[in-house]
Amino acid sequence: MKYMHKTLAATLTCTIFAFGVIGCSSAKVDHGRTNQVPQDVRGPVEHGQLGSKELDNTTDVMLTSIVASIDHLRRGEDGRSIIVLDHMVNKTHRPTQDLDIFLAQLRRKLNTSGIKYQIVFVENPRDADAMRNRVLEDSLKDDYDTPGLRPHYALTGDVYSIDERGGRYWELFFRLTDLDPNNPIRNEIRWENSAGFRFAR
Repeated sequence: MKYMHKTLAATLTCTIFAFGVIGCSSAKVDHGRTNQVPQDVRGPVEHGQLGSKELDNTTDVMLTSIVASIDHLRRGEDGRSIIVLDHMVNKTHRPTQDLDIFLAQLRRKLNTSGIKYQIVFVENPRDADAMRNRVLEDSLKDDYDTPGLRPHYALTGDVYSIDERGGRYWELFFRLTDLDPNNPIRNEIRWENSAGFRFAR
């Protein structure tokens, strides 16, 4: 029991430091495994749907995980990794539900944390083109897709749900996919993590 308490204390210490964007220097980053936050067992919430609590918990865990892995990401000449936001692919029993808010909040948390000096987000080219067409005159339109601004990674994810006896289980997967066409391993997943939640009915 004493050993369990010491282990828990060490884990909490690492987590607190990670949220402060200081990190735990002795922590080992395992890129070959998808980790999972503890399952949330509680009463029914809209028949087991994801809500604001799951949004905050999930993005906090992903923020900590990316901070711990930042030194393993490729960077540009200015020392920052360039990331473009893609979409959350909904593969649940409610495939029409838009879950991109999970990526949007994760981006906001990354941009307001200490890690913002090591990464930069650029607008998705499709959205950027549409935005320029809306707000700029023809003479001011410019192609931003120069070598120095091409994204290194795409931040994307998938959401799954499984009906179980007496409840429903959800799991959200997040990943950074390498967009470098010269990478010997095309479309390599450089970082991945997940968050799982179980709802009782």
